[in-house]
Amino acid sequence: MITEILLDIQKAYNEPHRYYHTLKHINRMFEIARYHNIELSKEQVMAIWFHDYVYKVPRENVSNELLSSIEARNYLTYQTTFKCEEINTVCVIIEDTEKELPLIKPSEIVIDLDLYDLADMKTYFDNGLFIEKEFLPVFGEEEFVKGRIKWIDSMLERKSIFVSNLFNTIDMNCAALRNLKQDKALLEIRRDEKK
Repeated sequence: MITEILLDIQKAYNEPHRYYHTLKHINRMFEIARYHNIELSKEQVMAIWFHDYVYKVPRENVSNELLSSIEARNYLTYQTTFKCEEINTVCVIIEDTEKELPLIKPSEIVIDLDLYDLADMKTYFDNGLFIEKEFLPVFGEEEFVKGRIKWIDSMLERKSIFVSNLFNTIDMNCAALRNLKQDKALLEIRRDEKK
C-alpha cells in the first residue's frame, strides 16, 4: 500500500509544470531534517510527502494545500493503518503550510523545513527562478512580479520567519529577511523598468 502511495506521489511531483514544487524540494526537506538530527513523527513525514501533492497554477477557489490535505486523508484512510487522530494531524500540518503558520506544535518543524532555504542566499534565488518558471507561463511577468512582491511583503510582516525553537534564531531570521528584502528590491526594479 505505501509503495502505491509513494508511486502516486512521485507521479504528482513529476508533473511537467513543476520546477520548484518537485521531489527535489521534498528530498531537500528530509535532507535538512537529517542534517539537524530531527526525528520526524510519521505524521510529519506524511505531511512533508503530501504538502505540495496538489500544485496547480493558478490555484482554484480552494488552496493547493487544502486539496493536498484531502488527497492525503483519502490515501491514509483507505490505504494505511493510520488512526483517525494521526490522519487529522497530517492534514492540519499540510494545511498549515499554506500560510506557513502553525495551528499545532507538529506543524512548526515542517513549516521551518519548508522555509529553511529562505536563509540561504544562493538557494533562495535559485528556488525563486524555479518558482518563476511555474508562474510566468500562466500569469506573465507583470502579474508574477506583483504576486511575488505581495508574498514577500506577507513574509516581512511576520514577527519572525521561522517558528520552531530549532530554527527561530536571530541568524536564521536575519539571513531570511536579508534575502527577502533583496529579492523585493530586485523585483521592484523589474516592475519599475516595465512602466
